[in-house]
Amino acid sequence: WKLDKGSISYWISHLAVKTVFDAKDNLAPPPHDITHVWMAMKEYFGVSELMGMLPHLYTHFQKSFFAGFCKKLSEGALAGDELCKHLFLEAGKVLAKHVVAVLPAVSLLTGPLGLPILCEGSVWRSWELLRPGTADTIPQFRGRFHGYSLLTLQHSSALGGASLGAQALGVSIRMDYLANAKVFYTHIFNSS
Repeated sequence: WKLDKGSISYWISHLAVKTVFDAKDNLAPPPHDITHVWMAMKEYFGVSELMGMLPHLYTHFQKSFFAGFCKKLSEGALAGDELCKHLFLEAGKVLAKHVVAVLPAVSLLTGPLGLPILCEGSVWRSWELLRPGTADTIPQFRGRFHGYSLLTLQHSSALGGASLGAQALGVSIRMDYLANAKVFYTHIFNSS
């Protein structure tokens, strides 16, 4: 199962911006102080007021640029900002829910890696920030699978595309999956 590049970073960035908007508009109280995130927003997006964000959200929206704000948020989390840490915790929970959602359709659950999850994008450099939310959520479903591993691709994704194309033509290509990806995190559940 593959998590789309930029989608997690975008989700975190969007949640951060929405949290600031909701707090400043008195729609919802933030879970933590917004000062650091608001200052980072102003710097990253080059705005001085909330209305300056509207072009970034609508007329000049670019998903990859918006997702790039996540790097500033990871820096804030590593520096100890509670709201930034909270955003990554929530993203970890969402990632875990995505994993659980695909379990009924997955056949790769019994290998030594557990459920292999291919991870793309620089947000995975912040795995230690995402892990607590994931670790709190996935174990609730451990009866359905024995563990999981996170992998990064070591070769072009075109290799997988060629394999799928060959399958569609009724030809099988021998694939060495372990040589094509590098495991950067494994969690196997205790049998108890």
